[in-house]
Amino acid sequence: MSNAHAPLHPIGRQVLDVPMHDDDSGATTIRGYLAALAAAVWGQGEEFSGKRPFGNSGWHRHVFAALADAGMIDGTPDKYGRLSDAAEDRGRDLIAAALKALAEPVAPNQVWINDTAYEVLEWDWRDIDNEGTTTWHLYARELDTLPDDEPGEQP
Repeated sequence: MSNAHAPLHPIGRQVLDVPMHDDDSGATTIRGYLAALAAAVWGQGEEFSGKRPFGNSGWHRHVFAALADAGMIDGTPDKYGRLSDAAEDRGRDLIAAALKALAEPVAPNQVWINDTAYEVLEWDWRDIDNEGTTTWHLYARELDTLPDDEPGEQP
């Protein structure tokens, strides 16, 4: 299992919520933009244009500009909307982390073990055998146990 993007992975969820401005997809966040892009690929099938998915070329620059506005990559777009190669490379890495975050299941915020509720504070996936077998790894705190008049019942 590769950890090439491990340092970026937690930031992927943050990238998804970065606001978008004045792009042709009509999305208000990068999450919405990626969803609109996936919908365009799915809806247009073989007719999809990777060069102009929403009618204009240079479409990825809207995402880079949003990342720069949010302070997640360095630089100010030039008059053509381009950033430095290093900034765009970092932007590509951040979008890869966001796509990875989209594919992850969302951890529940509460788990039950026997009759005790625990609030999940943090979670991640762990490779348990260095061969790609993964499992949840949770950090949780115990909540109040169930009231005495309702033993064994769970909400």
